[in-house]
Amino acid sequence: MNYETLIIDDDDIALFLHETILQDCGFANELKTFNKAQHALAYIESYQNSAVKYLIFLDINMPVMNGWRFLEALENYPNSADIKVIMVTSSIEKSDKERAMSVKFVNAYLEKPLKQEQIRKLQNNINFKDFFISNGR
Repeated sequence: MNYETLIIDDDDIALFLHETILQDCGFANELKTFNKAQHALAYIESYQNSAVKYLIFLDINMPVMNGWRFLEALENYPNSADIKVIMVTSSIEKSDKERAMSVKFVNAYLEKPLKQEQIRKLQNNINFKDFFISNGR
């Protein structure tokens, strides 16, 4: 089984910052960044016949395809059980958090910018352990 981590955000500075923090926290694989959700979706769809598990850090507010539309598209993905999404957003709206957490493959909701403390908590969560170096893969 392959494990891939994707970061999707239209802000290039946020992409760089989040990628750096995730690398510093010991992610076990190469991080892939996308500044357009539709490009990330195309990437995932191109590997739908592969044994890949995805951990996706997803922003909500993006042009063309926002995080909500991206999540809707993933609902039709045949291997959606192999996808875990962490929403990373500047939205502090309770309704956004509730909406996100109602999606079956959304596992967490974090406020921007990512911080090492947030990632360290994820490291101890059984749902995310396979994505970190410390699991012995």
